[in-house]
Amino acid sequence: MLVCRQSQENIERSENETILQVFPYKANVRRQLMDIAKLAFDQLFPKQGHSAVVFDSKLCSLNKTSKCFALECGLLTEEKSKSFSSRSSHLSFTHKSFQEFFSAIYLSEHETLFETVIEPRYQSHGDNEFETYIMMDDLSQIFVFIAGINGQIATRMSVLMNRYLGTLDFKTLLQGLNPSHELTRLVTSGLQQADYNGLRDIKLCLHYMHFSVRSSDDVDLYQRLISMNKTHLVVLSVEIYDEYVNNDNHKVKLNNFIKEVISVHSCTQLRHLSLKHMDRYGCFDFDSPICVTMTGGLSMQHCSQLQHLTLNRVHLGAHEVVLPDNITHIELMWVTITGGFSVQHCSQLQHLELSKVDLGEHELVLPDNLTHIELTDVTMAGGLLVQHCSQLQHLTLWFMDFDDDFPRLPTSITNIVLQFVTMPVRNLLALLEHLENLPHEFTCELKYCTVEPSSEHGQVENRLDTSTNLQFNGYKSRTEGWRIGNMCFKCWK
Repeated sequence: MLVCRQSQENIERSENETILQVFPYKANVRRQLMDIAKLAFDQLFPKQGHSAVVFDSKLCSLNKTSKCFALECGLLTEEKSKSFSSRSSHLSFTHKSFQEFFSAIYLSEHETLFETVIEPRYQSHGDNEFETYIMMDDLSQIFVFIAGINGQIATRMSVLMNRYLGTLDFKTLLQGLNPSHELTRLVTSGLQQADYNGLRDIKLCLHYMHFSVRSSDDVDLYQRLISMNKTHLVVLSVEIYDEYVNNDNHKVKLNNFIKEVISVHSCTQLRHLSLKHMDRYGCFDFDSPICVTMTGGLSMQHCSQLQHLTLNRVHLGAHEVVLPDNITHIELMWVTITGGFSVQHCSQLQHLELSKVDLGEHELVLPDNLTHIELTDVTMAGGLLVQHCSQLQHLTLWFMDFDDDFPRLPTSITNIVLQFVTMPVRNLLALLEHLENLPHEFTCELKYCTVEPSSEHGQVENRLDTSTNLQFNGYKSRTEGWRIGNMCFKCWK
């Protein structure tokens, strides 16, 4: 096997030395290693056709001496044909990682190949998710290797992969595991590899970030990546886990990291910001206290491209939450806002989801253009006003009490879901009357809702029996009130 015999002094690589010159071998051995590196690169990135990990020995570019050297030291293996009519043989590297490592060496020594081979090879691909995964699979390990060898090529390679992601539909980059998660893993691994090899000045490109904070090392690494790419960030998603948050020694560093995260308001390209506090299993633990605090509030008005905002188990303090006008999707879960939360000016907002949100003494004033509202156990001053939302189609309410009047609904409503909602009988009657007068079809589901007092539930039954438009599938009564197990209204126009 290939062994690096170090002298008593540590081998250090100067800026003018190539990666192979640090090995204390004779010039002919280095020349043979570079021949092997060329073979690895040519087979992995052929000018025509697909990558090859097994190739015909007749097409091997190695001379006899280099081929024998590669076989003897175990870098290459040869498999000869068992056919009597053919004496062909095939070569392959002992492991693909060997081929990728030597390809990275050859590319770092011949930088022009990035422009003449790598970029043209992937510019010809289509713009879809599957081919993006293929591209990343081709470049992933080579990128990690080369990040520890040649910072300039690694930077250009990271730019190429980010540009490739930019051609995908934006919604694809927000759904579950997607290519941007793989890119985050690659770039963070590349930065770690550069650190190991002393390349501290490397600047890697990462416009789509998905971070999981579990240790102080994670925080240091992610802060550097955010600083490198702050002005070009498109997606920033951070999940902070309990095992890190609950350590008192980490709170100062965590607060500094949170400040770094929310300081992305200077980024004019940011389209998605997500900050979530998770338990150690990657779930939302509603029984745990809120540990992530944004002491300076959240001011995002300068993020002119921001479309999606997601916060989970976060305390925003006494400062007002300021959002840009063009935001389209807001999801807040287990969030305390004592300084005010205004979305009335968000003229493009379509989806609003609030769960376990405490707005204190502030009212929730909604913009006219909302199409989807989902509220779960929301504390706020005043009632829920949605009648002016002329485009509202979907309304979902969980664990809400409507002792006062039930919110009047716009005629645009098509789907209503009420679960664990408490209301008086008069509110349910008013809702039925409104639904019956809608000019179009709709569905309304009531699950495990409590309607009081039970002495008046006969009025609801009479209304349903006499209606010609409403259809439903039953109800259940309970002594302490009228508990609807499952009731689905459908209107046929």
